[in-house]
Amino acid sequence: DYDSTPAPNGSAGLTPGAMGTQTGGRHYTSTASASVAVTCPQTCDVSVKKSSTLTQTPAGLLVTYTIQVTRNGDGPCECNQNMLFDNIPPQVSGINVTVPTGWTPYLVGNSLHVVMQPLSSGMVTITGMVASLPLAQNCAVVECPDADPNNNRGCDSP
Repeated sequence: DYDSTPAPNGSAGLTPGAMGTQTGGRHYTSTASASVAVTCPQTCDVSVKKSSTLTQTPAGLLVTYTIQVTRNGDGPCECNQNMLFDNIPPQVSGINVTVPTGWTPYLVGNSLHVVMQPLSSGMVTITGMVASLPLAQNCAVVECPDADPNNNRGCDSP
């Protein structure tokens, strides 16, 4: 009866009767496989900065939100497509959204979702007419696991 123990390098041992072939003496070749979970540090980082301006026009008060999304670092991110989310204050109407080429905006009511190109940086501009003041603080968020999740949110109050 032969018992094998794990080799010093962490490879699996083989006991007689297990799948594999005996190569002579007490040496066995195993056909077994194993899964190993490896956690790699994130080397990419997506950051969001948001600013706003109010402009008096003949038609009324115009708000412009500018969202700068920046991809920092050269490593891979875990998400294939970054999503930018922004809930625009309800007092803003007539919303117009401008995004970089290759990004796709979806506006439902005052809820904006933007599908961004993987591993890209760019600026999103949102404009609309303001029905009443004050406007609440407005935040934009990019959802993608990265090296620094603390900067994935940008907020501003005009």
